[in-house]
Amino acid sequence: MSSFGTRNLNRTYRRLVLLTDILIIALAIAISFFVMRVDIDTTYVEASGEGILKLTLSPLNRALVIGIFWVFQLKFFESRNAEIIGEGPEEYKRIVKASFSVFALLGLASLLFKLDFSRLFIIFAMASGTLLLVISRLAWRALVRREHSKGRYLNGAAIAGSAKSITEMVLRLQASRGSALGPKLLIAINPEEVDQLRQLGLPVTVYVDDLAEALASHDASTLILLDSNFFNSSRLRDVSWKLENLEIKILVTPNLTRTAVPRVNARISAGILFLSIATASFEGTRYLLKQGFDFVAAIIFTLLASPIMLVTALLIKLTSRGPIFFLQRRNGKNGEEFRMIKFRSMVVGAEALHEKLQAEKQATLTNSNMYKDPQDPRITKIGRFIRRFSIDELPQLFNVLRGEMSLVGPRPPLPSEVAQYTEQDHRRLLVKPGLTGAWQVSGRSLLTWDETVQIDLEYVENWSLAGDLIIILKTVKAILTARGSY
Repeated sequence: MSSFGTRNLNRTYRRLVLLTDILIIALAIAISFFVMRVDIDTTYVEASGEGILKLTLSPLNRALVIGIFWVFQLKFFESRNAEIIGEGPEEYKRIVKASFSVFALLGLASLLFKLDFSRLFIIFAMASGTLLLVISRLAWRALVRREHSKGRYLNGAAIAGSAKSITEMVLRLQASRGSALGPKLLIAINPEEVDQLRQLGLPVTVYVDDLAEALASHDASTLILLDSNFFNSSRLRDVSWKLENLEIKILVTPNLTRTAVPRVNARISAGILFLSIATASFEGTRYLLKQGFDFVAAIIFTLLASPIMLVTALLIKLTSRGPIFFLQRRNGKNGEEFRMIKFRSMVVGAEALHEKLQAEKQATLTNSNMYKDPQDPRITKIGRFIRRFSIDELPQLFNVLRGEMSLVGPRPPLPSEVAQYTEQDHRRLLVKPGLTGAWQVSGRSLLTWDETVQIDLEYVENWSLAGDLIIILKTVKAILTARGSY
């Protein structure tokens, strides 16, 4: 598809997302009316501000005001901005911020103008609406990423830089399932590297001062500039000037590790653009919120899962000799050991065979540091089923309630795995391990050790409540598909 067609698609996509937002907000408010049993015809509220303003609002009119204001706040927080829509966590964070701002500002309006809004009504509407908005954006994102993974509706990208940096970027974009950027043209800043770049199977040209013709001929709507030493401020300025009459988006990539990206903010001082990298923090208000969320959610999940856990306990007891639960030493926050609780899915004495089986299978394991074998002979028949759908993990909810684990976090490692940790790997122990986490929803046992560490480190340094909610939602899909679970 041409760049023009892609831009039209992007506009259509944003309009469809706006329509979905409006429908969801209307649905959330309607559900709140039903649950709170509000009479839309007879109840009226008068609002006044010390004689300055006096309003009479029926519940239906109040709902309309809340709905319009909510849609406006989603726009104000740029939750449908073309730069972030469909891109993931930043989009969801803006939805959460916009929704909570509605609640806060309505509370302020109630105080100033003595509006008797039902707080329970607003809280219920905000909670259900925010959750549904995030789920809808997840659904839209999944649809678009699926199309991107098939090579459809991509933004054609021209990539300029050294052969090494271009190769890394191309491989990264191609490996990223659902990326909106599709490499169309490679621009070598060193003419002698042209032949090397041709091995990537894409058109290659040499950098010239005016790239407009080359970009147009290859239908590229995005120009990615690598190697900041070459693309200094004056050359970057010249490139932007040459392309200013074209609808070309210019992206400049600083040489930063991916774990720092969400903590990077642009800052201008003395007319100079700086990138400010916030120091990772592992204490404070954010983590108090996380602990509160863990405790409340764990209670709810435990109550919901109790029938499944009771049936599982009965089946384990009836089909194999040994205890119902399996307690295993794991390392938690700061390396402190605790007993992790699981439903027993293996024969009695299976733990003693762990190192022997790992040594025998070392050459064939995807993840050499963690022994995960789909044909593990120690697993019982019931154990194979409950492991497939992660039912054996449910008792870890009690570890969460005891404060030893979090609902979302890095995988809880065995002491034998920690003994093999590098200095970088030890950063996984800066937070509590999780019942689920980024590792679990990204392939689990199908990942290599380096991939597992990178995913966990990225989570540790860039945790957010919105990100945790997304991982919990993705966990449901991972459990149902059972991908990488054995």
